[in-house]
Parts: sequence; C-alpha cells; structure tokens
Amino acid sequence: MPQTVQPSYAEVPPNRVGGALALDFVNTVEWRGDPAARGERLTSYAELAHWAGSVGAVSPDAVSALLARAARDPDAAARVLADALALREAVARLAAGPAAPLP
Repeated sequence: MPQTVQPSYAEVPPNRVGGALALDFVNTVEWRGDPAARGERLTSYAELAHWAGSVGAVSPDAVSALLARAARDPDAAARVLADALALREAVARLAAGPAAPLP
C-alpha cells in the first residue's frame, strides 16, 4: 500500500479517537500493524510540538516557545523527538498487551 503524505499537525489537527491522550499519542503512527504501510506522523520536532498544541497538551504560546528553542538547539530537539518516539512505542506495547505483540 503506497503511503500518502499527511498534512502537518500545524494545519490539520489529529483525529482524537483513542479516548485518552496517551492513546492519541500512540495513534501518531498510521497502519501500525502493517510495516509496509506504516506511516510516521511525527516526522520532526516541529510536528511533535504542533501535535502537543493541537491536542491541548501545551498552550499555543508554549508551542511557539518550543519551536524557538528547537531552532536554537536542533541537536537537543532531535534528542527530545527520539525520546518521545521511544516513549510512544513503549506505550503502544503496553496498550497492545501480551496477546498482540507489535512489529
């Protein structure tokens, strides 16, 4: 299945279908169960910041401050993004439970 380019969370807020913020965070990957069709939505620190703002985890002013700080220290922003993605995958494994291992 070819992957489609998704709009930025800065332009189009995510569909909050998880019922909880942690599950909505897990849902920032499209087609998790199909590695060939898997689509990463958090492709940059900016996308992470915009996602957090669009779901109300941080204020619009905080999004602006986070983006400015990331511009000043891109290496730190890259580390934060990597840590966020690792956390997301850990939450996904917990939510899936032992009966449904993730790839």
